[in-house]
Amino acid sequence: MIVRKLAGVFRPRRNAWLAAFGALLLWTQTDATANPSLLKLPMFDGEVSGDFAMPGIGVECHWRMTAGSPRDEPGIRRGRLEVDGMGAHIVARATLDLASGVTRWEIEDATADLAEVFPALAPLHLPDFAHLGVTGSVSAGGGGQLTPLGDFSGAVILTITDAAVRDFFGGWAAEGINLRVEFPALPALETKPAQRLTLSGFTHEAAGVEIRDAETDIGCGNDGRIHFSNTKLSACGGVIFMEPFSLNPSALDVSTRVRVEGIDSESLAAFLPGSIAEAHGRFSGELSLGWSPATGVVPGIGKLELIKAPGAAIRLARTPGFFTSDMTPRLYFLPKPLGFLRRIFSLENPAYDTLKKIEESEMSIDVDAITINFTPDGDEAGRSATIVIAARPADRKSAVKNLRINVNVTGPITKVLEMGTTDRVQIGF
Repeated sequence: MIVRKLAGVFRPRRNAWLAAFGALLLWTQTDATANPSLLKLPMFDGEVSGDFAMPGIGVECHWRMTAGSPRDEPGIRRGRLEVDGMGAHIVARATLDLASGVTRWEIEDATADLAEVFPALAPLHLPDFAHLGVTGSVSAGGGGQLTPLGDFSGAVILTITDAAVRDFFGGWAAEGINLRVEFPALPALETKPAQRLTLSGFTHEAAGVEIRDAETDIGCGNDGRIHFSNTKLSACGGVIFMEPFSLNPSALDVSTRVRVEGIDSESLAAFLPGSIAEAHGRFSGELSLGWSPATGVVPGIGKLELIKAPGAAIRLARTPGFFTSDMTPRLYFLPKPLGFLRRIFSLENPAYDTLKKIEESEMSIDVDAITINFTPDGDEAGRSATIVIAARPADRKSAVKNLRINVNVTGPITKVLEMGTTDRVQIGF
């Protein structure tokens, strides 16, 4: 027996979500004689509605469903489903072709407030990220079809607007996230390869990372990883361009090669603890770069060079004896046993006072060129970085006219700085 019409409103409270899905089946089925592959369920014209609690979280949502067979469209049934609750509003439509048994579905409207939806769903579906604070809005649109044999297909576009993610325990935050991502072949969750993502800011306090105005193309592959390309961001006072890389959502770490332009030298001082007290100037170059919440930013093999510009200067951290350990205030030409004569036939060392002030961090030096080579795993001499500085004392009256300083870094770059002991300084008068 086929029920031709069910009028009125049905408002169940207990196990109502089952009633909702049951009603959805009702209006998408017809008599088995029309198509043997369809289930033998009655259909109805009218409206049903109710409330249901999301399994596992207890959040109550309201649903309403309408269904009918338009008189001017024989062989066609149409339905509309609305769901409200948990900060979400969803409106979906479906059209059943009775002859073929194919149901075409469409998301008419779907919006959600992430501040309400994420805390409710994350403990069940994303437990590793349930501790995050997420805000912003998400919307969806799309459509597809469902065959009588249960084959589901379609395409959906998700749009995330002005979202923010904060990890209060990990000490990092991302804000101003905007993304439009298309899934062209559901049920597969692969995306088109170039979905544009922009981010206004990212900070990680412990690692000392601050990123602004980031933009990239992303795509999700069948390997579950997120792939990034055409990545550009602002950090350390300059611009960074990153080669393509992949990210595992369950293990946040990045390994790629970058090209930097105009990086502030003060930011580089963090990689050379104990060597530079103050720096003015900008660098450009290329190097490998790694980052994770545990290690922070770790430079790899590469080279940075100072951009020649007025005002480039550094003031070394106080390192007594760096220049003068093998030097005396006076230049002696006779051996010590000659005593008085040795003193008479000596000259004042014109470089000593200047170099003493530089190593005591009392005088800055104007920089003509700086080249930094990174070799984190160590070169043939075991150095993880080498820095060559060509400079002049800021005091133009100094007898020292130019300096060439070689600095060798051994051990982890972000942990240890050790000055080389041979050929480290060349002085010109």
